[in-house]
Amino acid sequence: MTMKKAIAILLAFAALVGCKKYVFDPSFTVPTELDAPETVILDVSSSERVVFFWSGGSATDGGLVLYDVLFDREGGDFSSPLASFQSDRGTQSRLTLTHSQLNVIARDGGLAINETGNFIWTVIASRGGVSRPCGITRTITLTRGEGIDAIPETLAIAGTAALEAGQSFRKVEKGVFSIVTRVQEGDIYYASGDARYYLGSAGTLITGDGSSSFTDVPASGLARITVDFKTLKVKVEELDTKVYAQWAATNATFVTLEYEGAGVFSGSGEVSFYGPGRPGTPSWCSWTEERYSFVTTIEGTLLRWGSKVDDPNGATLPDGSDDYYDIHEVAKTDWGNLWKMDHSFDLKAVKMTVNTNLDGKFTHSIEETEIVPDPGDETLPETLTLSGSGAESEGQAFLKLGTGQFRIYAKLNGAPVSFKCGSDNYFWSGLDFVKGEGNYTFTATPDDADATRLTVDFKNGTVTTEVINKVRVIYAADFNDIVTLSYQGQGVWSGTGGAWYRDMGGWYDERYYFIPTTDGEQRLCWGRKDGVDPENRPDGGQSADYFDCAEFGWSQWEHCWKLPTAANNGATTTITLYTNKDGVMTHTVTVE
Repeated sequence: MTMKKAIAILLAFAALVGCKKYVFDPSFTVPTELDAPETVILDVSSSERVVFFWSGGSATDGGLVLYDVLFDREGGDFSSPLASFQSDRGTQSRLTLTHSQLNVIARDGGLAINETGNFIWTVIASRGGVSRPCGITRTITLTRGEGIDAIPETLAIAGTAALEAGQSFRKVEKGVFSIVTRVQEGDIYYASGDARYYLGSAGTLITGDGSSSFTDVPASGLARITVDFKTLKVKVEELDTKVYAQWAATNATFVTLEYEGAGVFSGSGEVSFYGPGRPGTPSWCSWTEERYSFVTTIEGTLLRWGSKVDDPNGATLPDGSDDYYDIHEVAKTDWGNLWKMDHSFDLKAVKMTVNTNLDGKFTHSIEETEIVPDPGDETLPETLTLSGSGAESEGQAFLKLGTGQFRIYAKLNGAPVSFKCGSDNYFWSGLDFVKGEGNYTFTATPDDADATRLTVDFKNGTVTTEVINKVRVIYAADFNDIVTLSYQGQGVWSGTGGAWYRDMGGWYDERYYFIPTTDGEQRLCWGRKDGVDPENRPDGGQSADYFDCAEFGWSQWEHCWKLPTAANNGATTTITLYTNKDGVMTHTVTVE
């Protein structure tokens, strides 16, 4: 026998000899001493806990004992207790209760609001199906403060301050209710059946026949009121009377929804998805883009009313369920919490509705309409200039891109600006255009950038800003620079360098175009408007608009000009780009 086997046998034998059979002993002792605060002034909004302790109880064999704590009126015998609780975890020698739980005991014991009374408590121990009372009691004095006896299941707004009195709150969760409603100065209270609730002198909810004064009326007249019975607080927030349905790709508003009452916003507009060949499609978008959400302003902060999917790479898909339309309020980001619109609405007139309380849900709907809203092109400005202390210069003209659409290149300094058409002043509110006195502050052009490209689109209700870091004039053949242009102000770039035709191995090429670096990316080119790969050099005979520019997605051989014949063999060549010269984006080439 090996030494290892011998040791194993000895250990097994020792274990058998030392093993005793466990026999359950049901005997136990009951607690002999109780301890807890003698008095508690109740505050149902308090997060504090009240702890009841006892000692002296245990099982004879060291096992577990179960404990129940009973409460009764002073003078009672616990035969019909007001309340009974298992101890913490059922076996610990303590019980932890909230002020709200003690308030229920006091209320059921007959105490009214602001009254004080005595209550008794005791402990029953049990084990193996045998229960025994400890035979001793302690008294606790409870004082009920202002508060609510029972949390309602429904709630409605009432009082002279409520312009939509009788309107129901949406139940956000147990004890928390929310409503969007019109308000004015007056008195206000909240009703549930025959019960009514209002803010007492301490600024917390109480119940009774009174009401509270409502004086802090939002400037918009529209409020979101949140009544929280868990904290006994009421929160009032100012809402914009408009909600904007926007495409995620451009933040363009396609439907403006106005508040119509009863917590409902609605509006009509036209739907047109983005995609190749579609108007307004960003240069990076080579697919059908239909993601949307709502934005609005609450307490001066722009927020998104969007879908439940918080994924910048995804969106909630229309699956035929009502839950698809549910709204979640989140901070506004570029791509989070979006819906994908059903493709049946593309190129259709629609009515959109946001309902803050539809059968207890915060949701929205879309329906096709036969009435196509009048775009009102005749009311859009025909010309536009930049105005204000934030402008590079007062009165710099925008280039008109289309009906109601304008663009300017300027060095913004971070001070307020507005847009003028004759004597009419327009400013951007952050969500839409406002006609009248006012202005808006855009981010200043960074010191290391040339200018800001500011695109103003009255037709679609958008303003976009992009930083132009630099502008290069490059050869199409090998992408080398002819010259890098420097910003001259007033939307003009210019630069001088030596020009050489590019040796392509037996033939020479002199085609060129402009490459702007926009927001740090070289994704665009400014090239010739009419046609591709021109045959004629600008040595005479070309059309008057030969040097005019347009913006395209970059492609090596398209939309090129050819250098003049003299611009070769290192000839000093000056190229100047005008982003708005007499209403045209154009350039000049001068050879010394």
